[in-house]
Amino acid sequence: MEVKKDWLSGVLKVLLCFSFVYLWVMALVYVKKSYCGIPGAAVFLIAALLDGILVWCVWKKKKLKSDQTTTIKKENICLLCASLVLLALQFVVIWNAVFRTAWDPGAVWYGAHFVEMGDQDGINSMGYYFSVYPNNLLLVWIYSIVLKLNDVIGTPIANGTMLLALFQCIFVTGAGACLYKTVRHFTDQKIAWIAYGFYFILGGLSAWIMIPYSDSTGIIFPVFLFWLYVKLKETESAKKKCVLLFLMFFLCYIGFEIKPMAAIVVIAIVAVEGIHFAGRLLKKQSVWKKSLLAYCLAAVLGLGAAAGGVSAVVGSMHFPVVTDTVLGWQHHMMLGLNKDTNGGYSQADFDYSTSFSSEEEQHAAELKEIGKRLKDFGVGGYLQHFVKKSARNYFDGCFGWGGLGETFYTEIFPERGTVLCSLIRSLYYDNTEDTLYRYQALFRQILWYMVLVLVPFSVFTKRPLDKKRQVAVLSVLGLMLYLQIFEAHARYLYTFVPIFVFLATEGIDNLREYLNQKSERRVKK
Repeated sequence: MEVKKDWLSGVLKVLLCFSFVYLWVMALVYVKKSYCGIPGAAVFLIAALLDGILVWCVWKKKKLKSDQTTTIKKENICLLCASLVLLALQFVVIWNAVFRTAWDPGAVWYGAHFVEMGDQDGINSMGYYFSVYPNNLLLVWIYSIVLKLNDVIGTPIANGTMLLALFQCIFVTGAGACLYKTVRHFTDQKIAWIAYGFYFILGGLSAWIMIPYSDSTGIIFPVFLFWLYVKLKETESAKKKCVLLFLMFFLCYIGFEIKPMAAIVVIAIVAVEGIHFAGRLLKKQSVWKKSLLAYCLAAVLGLGAAAGGVSAVVGSMHFPVVTDTVLGWQHHMMLGLNKDTNGGYSQADFDYSTSFSSEEEQHAAELKEIGKRLKDFGVGGYLQHFVKKSARNYFDGCFGWGGLGETFYTEIFPERGTVLCSLIRSLYYDNTEDTLYRYQALFRQILWYMVLVLVPFSVFTKRPLDKKRQVAVLSVLGLMLYLQIFEAHARYLYTFVPIFVFLATEGIDNLREYLNQKSERRVKK
């Protein structure tokens, strides 16, 4: 345990508390959305009350006997059983409610089918899309491999949407198991199972599991990369550290190619380790070890191996990609400054960015437009825009489900003719007003608000945060910064749900410790 003063820990504590207290204030006074007729502010207060009850129950309940008697093997069996239950429920949801959508998942769906069938004409027809969004090409290759299973097992729904959705549920379920293991490293089983419970609903049974795309397929990367870092910090073996570093940077690149925001965790790791390294240098402490070069080499080899592998598999599909048409960070920053969409996607901005004949001309025009929009906003206008983007990003427990236009429910497959099918579709579909979706949305909103209330308490301790906790905090702050600068959408939070839940359960643990200390002082008096 670190006991020395750590300025980085102090800065991260202040930034996290400020960021989430800002969200609390917004939830109470700015967000006007209601849920089943209940005002959003009341829903937030209900969530805060439930958090108080949860913390009180965790504090009053003595340590679980299972913490002393359950072996690691038995605990792993329980986790496996919980994961199998989650997979079974996901199968039931997908079997009864899967549908086909358009927008980006639709393009990935077509691309994967063309590759799986070897349809070169179809592949050529997708060249423009993947020239603009080449980051989806690895996902196309992965999905095309999965679709080859159609030849072996047949397809319950002829277009393979169900098969792809079930495949990505392996990643969604794996992220939950990884979250449990990560939380378990820091605290006891009771709180680890609370973390798993939050994730079970918010992540594992989210409606987004029905849409095969980078959000659900990529959800495992942030939490798994963080877990690898936790394992890295607890091992003393230089060889094991090299293996973990190779794997971490290899998967970071893969995750970046699937969901670019997944790399934020590794950026946070590099930042935290780099700052501490620089601090030791300034204090003239010994930092140069023989193993340091090996660690750097392992990281570089991991990145290189992943980059080479991705380049090979993407090239094997023969999409006619033109690199000059890629939409870079300039376009996404311009989107983030779009006043009409509150920083969300804009077809007008897309048309503008793709209207130029060269990459240099495009980026220069986008930077000019960024400067113009900032000037037009002024300080006061930008602050108002900042608040509106926050409202768009953070206050939806369903993570923007259904809010992507009329083509969201492109093809709803025929019902299975059972009461269960009708019930599940009513719970998950928001395309009509008479569904039960609004009740599910209320439940998820309460759970999500419970997480948002608990997160800042993850730094509610006099002790400096260790490096592992600093990485978790910086990862969340990095994601929030990304969403406030670039394109805004609540869907982008979904991939980071495990990290948010981890910090929320750290908050529960800190509050329990605070109540224990307060109780002990009272007894001594």
